[in-house]
Amino acid sequence: MGIHLILIIIPHNKSVQVKRPILSVMPHSDNKFKLTIMEKKVKKSRLDGVPAWALSLMTLVVIIILLVILEDPKNTGYSTIQIIGYTFCAILITGACFFICRAHPESVWYTIVICNAVGILGLISNIALTIVVPDYSTTLSEMILWGSIFVLSVIAAIIGAKIGQATTNPEKELPLS
Repeated sequence: MGIHLILIIIPHNKSVQVKRPILSVMPHSDNKFKLTIMEKKVKKSRLDGVPAWALSLMTLVVIIILLVILEDPKNTGYSTIQIIGYTFCAILITGACFFICRAHPESVWYTIVICNAVGILGLISNIALTIVVPDYSTTLSEMILWGSIFVLSVIAAIIGAKIGQATTNPEKELPLS
């Protein structure tokens, strides 16, 4: 029964540490303080072991499977299921870009491109077909959908990379004087 004061000592190198030393100062029986140095294990994320390009390709495969399931060639409009599915695609792509870039901050730009490959290719093909084929008409709502998903994923990836850089370089957040 006493006052426990725990100070965390942060190393100055830029690599991610698996163990961090903790300096613990506790009162001893004869009113003196006892100094103890312990090591605290820091959990690594499961995403740290998988490369960013592999996570991005997994996201792309899930999006392709979801879009194949949602596609209804007989229906010219959008059904409620398709709208919910496209909303889920937007959330999935944006969330994946955030979490991948948080775990791997150096992979911002190719993560965005790989995760949004379906939307990018869809936009390019729609624009090209509109120019080349005079009778081809594309819906503006589809272009707005994929464009907004791309913008949201860029924002999420940049925020994730900033958070990831802050957690891998803790001395930038907590300067020691």
